[in-house]
Amino acid sequence: MSFFENFYNKFIIIKIKAPKKIYDFYKFHLWLNRLNTNPNNILSSNISLFIISIITYFIFSIISFQFAFSLFISLLILNFYLIYYPIFYTQIVKIKATSESVWILLYLSLYIKRNPNLEKAIQYVAYYMNGILADDFKKIIYDLETNRFNKIEDALEYYQYRWYYINPEFVYAITHLININYKSSIDDINKLVDRILEWTLKKSLQRSEEYVENLKEPTTAIVSFLVMMPMITLIMLPLLSIFILNTVSFYFIAFSYIIILPVIVFLIAQNLLSKSPFAFSTPDLSLSKDLPRNGTIKINGKYLPIIFISLIFLSISIIGFYHIINLAIQLLYIPPGDSQYLSIIYQDRALYNILTVLTIPLGLGLGIGSYFYLNSYQKVKKIQQIEEIEDEFPIVTYEFASLLEDGYPMEIVIQKTYQNYKIIKSSGVMENFLKITIYNLRKGFDLINSIFNINNGSINYYPSKLVRESLQLIIYSISKGPEILSKITYNISYNLENVINIKNNVRKILNEIISMLDVTSKNLIPFISALVTVFNNGIISMLFALAYFFQLIDQSIGISGSAGIEQLIVQTFNLYNLIPPTYFEAIIGIFFIEFIIITSYMTAGIKYGFDNTMIDYYIGKNLLLGTIIYTVFSIIGIIVIFSVFGPYLPTNISI
Repeated sequence: MSFFENFYNKFIIIKIKAPKKIYDFYKFHLWLNRLNTNPNNILSSNISLFIISIITYFIFSIISFQFAFSLFISLLILNFYLIYYPIFYTQIVKIKATSESVWILLYLSLYIKRNPNLEKAIQYVAYYMNGILADDFKKIIYDLETNRFNKIEDALEYYQYRWYYINPEFVYAITHLININYKSSIDDINKLVDRILEWTLKKSLQRSEEYVENLKEPTTAIVSFLVMMPMITLIMLPLLSIFILNTVSFYFIAFSYIIILPVIVFLIAQNLLSKSPFAFSTPDLSLSKDLPRNGTIKINGKYLPIIFISLIFLSISIIGFYHIINLAIQLLYIPPGDSQYLSIIYQDRALYNILTVLTIPLGLGLGIGSYFYLNSYQKVKKIQQIEEIEDEFPIVTYEFASLLEDGYPMEIVIQKTYQNYKIIKSSGVMENFLKITIYNLRKGFDLINSIFNINNGSINYYPSKLVRESLQLIIYSISKGPEILSKITYNISYNLENVINIKNNVRKILNEIISMLDVTSKNLIPFISALVTVFNNGIISMLFALAYFFQLIDQSIGISGSAGIEQLIVQTFNLYNLIPPTYFEAIIGIFFIEFIIITSYMTAGIKYGFDNTMIDYYIGKNLLLGTIIYTVFSIIGIIVIFSVFGPYLPTNISI
């Protein structure tokens, strides 16, 4: 069970029966998304959490009202998310099913062209594919075997009722696909299948274009007002906090920036992604051999756990956290306004302390980033390889079709395709497939074994289900004669090219938004965060430099005590209540990491849907790069600030 299913089913203090309208509403969504729970449990668990939130608020309000209020708001946001999640998860199911439907229809069309039997085609998809719709296909086969349904049409009609709410276009396509049972000519069947697939692809492209038009303004608003604006306001936070600390504590400010604001932005981003009508998912990796399991990386044939590498990087942040905790202990019993308090704050802005606290974002960024990146990059490398194979495969099938049309036997077709392919794609990924196939043929293997032999077949180096099924269709259709084989191969080339073109067009449409988010997470967030860190240190150093400068003037003209100009500066800017500068630095560092994660999640979500591998990869890659940019620019800026103000400030200050 997932975390959400466990929460709904087990986190129940008070058992409540949902009112009929609420019960029916959640029941409908659970029927669509198949979360393993029920409406009564959803309502009971959320009311239980709300009661705990109220109790927690009253307990902690005795200690600190603002901390209790912050915690209460956070629990309310969590409560809202848990109430909303079944509806949100239905949207995830719809996106995944829409993407899956394109591949299912493609595989069905490939199989039906080889063997025009709808039931066998559905069995094939159920066996070779995984996903929401593929699981339903497995159930259809089971229902037919257990005589729940007598005909494939009856079984499809039953499941189409649910599919209609998930993806109505898929229902339309399947309804028409059933008509192959009433077609007598193989040409008519091929035309019907091609027409259905072409209509589905065009519809997907059309919906993607509409989605992008509606996506531009919300994405720009999220980046401008919910990501960049809060980061820019952090520049003024030291000055602003001087005037509001009498009413709002620093801990509430920290809590708002580190917890409340990122959670709100994440929820808005998730809601935006859930409106996506379509996303091409990554290729199936089930044919890829020796891929590392989650949480491991493969090095020299051995699988090593990633967590130890990440913990080494995370341990860097202990240095900064030690300083923050040690400083908090020092200030615990010193009231603001005390001269000792001001002395500690002044020492906190020393170069050594500022650089020490930089280890917090450095350690967190490298630790979290390395885990996500190492957990995904080997899988992503394989995904990119398969996508490259599938992008180039239509070139090979088109060459096959042209040569078959000229009457060449398949063995000669492969050799001539190899020669032509080297001219068209001098370093293409399919060259090795053709070369190995020719080598196997010369060794005495027949055509089927040259390609599909479990040990030596050329297909073993190409872990693409799409390529494997297409080749099976071509090779096993040789007996039908060169004319029919040529038509089948042309059809395969045409269909594959259509799918690839639509995929590229969809990604091209999304490219503007993806580029904006990518630049934001890779460059803007780290750079502006570094700028904010430098400005904050500059503002605090400037205030102390100003106070010290006027103190020297007062001393030179014989003024001392509360009448001095430096005391006017101290009282005006409330330096006795100043928050330690390293605390601000820690907030900025953690805030920047959270927002790189959120914008990276959005980038991967828009491009690939809710694919965990690609989300991990984007988060890991952007976090590693962003952390390095942030750290380097922060160090350079801080050194410049201390070069400017350092000569005008003593080692210790007494104002």
